[in-house]
Amino acid sequence: SSILLSFARPSKRLMLPYLRNAARPRRTTVDPYHYTLSVRLNIVLSLILVALVARNLYDDGGSSNGNSADQLTMATPSYQINKQTWHGGPPPREHSGSCWCNDEDKYCLCTPNFTIDLIVTSGDNDEYVWLVRRSDTGQLATMGGFVELSENAEATVKRELQEEMGIQLSSPLSLLGIFSDPGRDNRRQTASAVFVARIGAHDEPHAGDDAKEVVRISLDEIEDHDYFSDHVTILMDYRDKVRAKQGKEPAKRRRADYSTNIARTLCASLH
Repeated sequence: SSILLSFARPSKRLMLPYLRNAARPRRTTVDPYHYTLSVRLNIVLSLILVALVARNLYDDGGSSNGNSADQLTMATPSYQINKQTWHGGPPPREHSGSCWCNDEDKYCLCTPNFTIDLIVTSGDNDEYVWLVRRSDTGQLATMGGFVELSENAEATVKRELQEEMGIQLSSPLSLLGIFSDPGRDNRRQTASAVFVARIGAHDEPHAGDDAKEVVRISLDEIEDHDYFSDHVTILMDYRDKVRAKQGKEPAKRRRADYSTNIARTLCASLH
C-alpha cells in the first residue's frame, strides 16, 4: 500500500514547474479587427443613447415648459426659425414674427389661431343682439375667445358664454360661417368659426372676464357703433341672413370701410 501511495502522491519536485507557470501572469493576444469592431459598436450605441435623451428633452420642453427658440433649435437641429410677415388690420399694417420651419420639406408650423365668435340674440324674430364692450379698446364686439387645447369649438362657445356673460347655453347653435381673412385682426392672424345662439327673453347677461359691459342693440343700428376687428362685418352678414329668413331684402349697408371687405365663407341659411 505504501508503494501505491507513493505513486498516487505527486512529488514537490515534479509539481514545481507547473506551480511556477501558474503564478506567472498570462499574456493575452488581442485581435485588432475585433477590438476595432468593439470600439465602433460602443460609439454607435452611445450616439443612439444621446439621440434618445435629446429627443425626450425636446418633447418635454416643447409641450409644456415654454423653452426659448434657441433651446429648441439646439435640441432639434432639423428645425430652424424663419422670419415670416403678414398683413393684419384694420387698419392694414405689416407684422413680422417667427415660426418653426422644417429643413427638409420647408413646412412652417406657424398657423393662425383658431377662435370662436358668438352672436347672442334675443327678442321677437331675432331683432336684437347682445354685444360686449371691450375693456382694452372700448369698442363693441361679439362675444368670443380662443379655442383651448383638448377643446372643440362648441365647448369653447359654452365656456366663453359663461365667462363673459354669465349665461348657460340652453339652445342649439347655428353656424353663420368661417372668417379667416389674414387681415381681420390686427393682433395676430386668426380663423374664427362664428356661431349664433338664442337666449331666453328673461335672461339678463352681465359683463364678466375682460368685458367692460354688455350692450343690447337692434339690427337696424349696427352701423351706428364702433367695432373691434371685423365684427361689424359679422353682424351685417347675420342681419342679411335674418332678413332672408323673414322673406325680406337685405338692408343697404351704410359701412364700406376696410373691415367690411374681407374674405369669408357663409352658410347658406340659419337654422
